[in-house]
Amino acid sequence: MLKGEEILQYGRLRGDCINDFGGEERQQEIIRLAEENLMEDIQSGEGVTSVISLI
Repeated sequence: MLKGEEILQYGRLRGDCINDFGGEERQQEIIRLAEENLMEDIQSGEGVTSVISLI
């Protein structure tokens, strides 16, 4: 599991074969996974602390 700075580096990586398109896909993947994790936290009751920590 990636955290913090590692996520930023993964999203900004341009060394793959599809360059900017690959970065765009990785950024969309990061957003999708973050949204899924937040929704799971909200549904489990841990969401209040997750949402507060985002603010």
